[in-house]
Amino acid sequence: VLALLYEAKDSPRHALSAFCALLAREPGTYWTFVIHTGERTFVGATPERHVSLSGGTAVMNPISGTYRYPPAGPTLQGVTEFLADRKETEELYMVLDEELKMMARICERGGRVTGPHLKEMGRLAHTEY
Repeated sequence: VLALLYEAKDSPRHALSAFCALLAREPGTYWTFVIHTGERTFVGATPERHVSLSGGTAVMNPISGTYRYPPAGPTLQGVTEFLADRKETEELYMVLDEELKMMARICERGGRVTGPHLKEMGRLAHTEY
């Protein structure tokens, strides 16, 4: 998980500016948010849908593995090597297995898997189901 922390104490405009920058630079996010509690403002983005429920269907999309784009942008060779990396593949299967266990506890008929997919972000890509 990539995490960046920035703290600004001078103006709510900075939070809105950060939110707008995330919207513009991270098109692959599942959720980009700005939350103001009255005392604090939180801004963030995540590519991962932890769980959603709609029409009686629960959906999760486990993400694992990160291909960081080189400065000139992604290359076919870089993506191919990333997708062929056994460690990355096994890590994704492990995350998928854990999420299937969770789904089995909350869904009467278990789950259905689609994928894997490549989730493209502004400066990196993740593998996901």
